[in-house]
Amino acid sequence: MCLSMIVTLPQAKQIDAALIAEKSSTDEIKAYKEKRLFGRTPRYLFIASGVGNCACDLLTDNADWDAETWDIIPSYLPHISSVISNLYQHLSEGFLFEALWAGDSPTVRKEVSIAEMVQIIQNNKIETKTTYQVTSADGEKLGGLAGQAFRPAR
Repeated sequence: MCLSMIVTLPQAKQIDAALIAEKSSTDEIKAYKEKRLFGRTPRYLFIASGVGNCACDLLTDNADWDAETWDIIPSYLPHISSVISNLYQHLSEGFLFEALWAGDSPTVRKEVSIAEMVQIIQNNKIETKTTYQVTSADGEKLGGLAGQAFRPAR
């Protein structure tokens, strides 16, 4: 079991997933494109400190998947918010962000601006079962992502 931080890409940007991930990563926190079989276009990016989609090493020893919010090691918070801000530079039409424990599904959906999302991260208030819909630069809702949330490949 593990924690995954997931960004759902707008369909128009899925073809550029590898480039967006590379340009959005920092030295401490990386964005990785979803690996898909048969050359299928990635729909998700994962945020982690190592290779892959596991973000467990970003959590403190006191983190509890039953808590309202994730308890992330404070030194990682500026790096996670930088990755999210960098992603927004490439996904200004908006995107979905979730931090879910393996097997969990989101139960709440919140529409936030990029400034609000960065503040949530910087204040260590990422909720455990929430989909954050980061709105576009002009405040429009995401076309094509409005009803989506992360669903792991089977």
